[in-house]
Amino acid sequence: MVKVYIQKAGEHMQDKSKPGQPSPISLMMIEVQVRQPHRDCPIYTWDSERACMRVTDIYRAEPGLPADLTSLQLEGQLEVPVLLLNTSSFSPGTLAQARLLGALSLMPAEEQEHLYPSDNWVFVAAAEVDAARSSYQSLEMLPPAQLGALKAYVRAHVKVEQQQSAGSIELHSAETAARCIRETRLHLKREQRMQPKGKSWFKREEEENRPVAWRAIEGLSEALRAQLLHDRALQEDPSAPHAQAEQLIRFVPQRFQHALADLLLDDERLLAFLERPLLRHRTGWLGMQTWRSNEGLFLVTDRQVLWLRDFLALGSGFLPGGYIAHMAPLERLQSITILPAGNAPDEFSRRLESKDSPYLRLVMEVASCTGSELFAVEFPEKAEMEKALARITGILRAFLPYPQEQNDRRVRRLPAVEAWLPRGAEAERLAGLGGIVPAAIARRLEQRLASQLKRDGEELLVSALVPPLEDYKSPARLVALTRSALLVIEDASGKFHRSSASRVSHAEHTHRYDLTTISSAQLRHSLLGSSLSLFVPQPAGRTQQHVFPFHSPAIAWFLPLFTRLRLLLSGSYRKS
Repeated sequence: MVKVYIQKAGEHMQDKSKPGQPSPISLMMIEVQVRQPHRDCPIYTWDSERACMRVTDIYRAEPGLPADLTSLQLEGQLEVPVLLLNTSSFSPGTLAQARLLGALSLMPAEEQEHLYPSDNWVFVAAAEVDAARSSYQSLEMLPPAQLGALKAYVRAHVKVEQQQSAGSIELHSAETAARCIRETRLHLKREQRMQPKGKSWFKREEEENRPVAWRAIEGLSEALRAQLLHDRALQEDPSAPHAQAEQLIRFVPQRFQHALADLLLDDERLLAFLERPLLRHRTGWLGMQTWRSNEGLFLVTDRQVLWLRDFLALGSGFLPGGYIAHMAPLERLQSITILPAGNAPDEFSRRLESKDSPYLRLVMEVASCTGSELFAVEFPEKAEMEKALARITGILRAFLPYPQEQNDRRVRRLPAVEAWLPRGAEAERLAGLGGIVPAAIARRLEQRLASQLKRDGEELLVSALVPPLEDYKSPARLVALTRSALLVIEDASGKFHRSSASRVSHAEHTHRYDLTTISSAQLRHSLLGSSLSLFVPQPAGRTQQHVFPFHSPAIAWFLPLFTRLRLLLSGSYRKS
């Protein structure tokens, strides 16, 4: 968990003056977390058996960084970039106290609006523990070469992230930078006070009626904390396999905990999880391309298999990273295989994304009534990873069906799924999130959905309107979930409709995806683009992926849809 301590004006500001000397400007002390070191550095883990640190890897820094790229979290909501000056790089994830020296910002050629005062600012600080940097009190005191490197980095990266036209770099003093941080904190606090006191559609309630086993313990009251500790004492026997995983999940990075708060149910039990680091290797002709898979968590609960990973690699930009959540119901698992590094066997090679891989691959065969999907997750080829995978596959195999010559006697859950139809004040808060669909088009799509539901005798559980998206060339859509299918109704008259005809006689087209044909589902959420994906196996062995993009604010509609979809997928899929 990232801890941030920001001193307010006049409180605990550092004063380096000595008796008889003029007092310099007091510098703000901040605590930052390292995201991307600029030099190679060792990676440590805690060896609980020997009670000491153990070197497990070497972080290889990417060229181009003039200092350690770190982040400063404000009010638990916003992370701002900080370039940390130090003699030796700190390991990723390390917390460090630093003196704020100032900030750099790219002045755009044209005026732009900003949500917060710190937008487009990159702060610069010096590590407090580094004696070689103790004399630095402002950016002007830095060597010209070092200051030039900082300017060049900000000019290059802010232009790429914000897609701004060329502009000059402006230097801000330590006092101005501290004032900008305080003003940003004030904006965030005002936003918090303006939020409704009732239960919000995008965040769990501050007060809980009962403890949730997998949730981080830091936010719980003393009574609920005591209840969790009591439950832990009752679960320390071998008959409770979820006890250890549910205790350790509270120590994974905070961004994953926030994602799990959206994706897991309160009564869902965590059986096992495995942290997977970022993977990257050269590939393609003469190794000119780079294959990468971001850091993630592989989880097994009593309801699903969940592969949760970062949308963006840490340190790759100043925007919040987002996540990609790919799930499969345990009731659909058909086989579990661990493939060693190298070429895959013939029965897997034609169905996997890549025939060969330098990593271990956990391959899960997930079934539907039309075929099966190979759900593969890569892991580094290390002895400790092989042991962890062996334990997880042991848990997964307990959910597999009996051999073909025996009847499948697995106990299946009848999913209890309630409709989510916001009304009144809740509907007003959700209205317009993700974009506005013209009223005439929205009315036609909703009328088409109502007539189809009436004709098929189906119940609507949740629906979401998506406006036409220029970036994806997609038409306006109404995505609706029933107990037996996902319906996607498209505006056929829009300029982005997939039909080749310039005009069509019918104003809407309906695509139906029966839940029995879907093997797994995926939700992508990021400011750079969000989408819902369905994986439908084909008889020939390949799996077709249907992607429905939407703007990131519409996640408030698609999270309830995704949760209900994955619960319904646990139902029977075999044709009677």
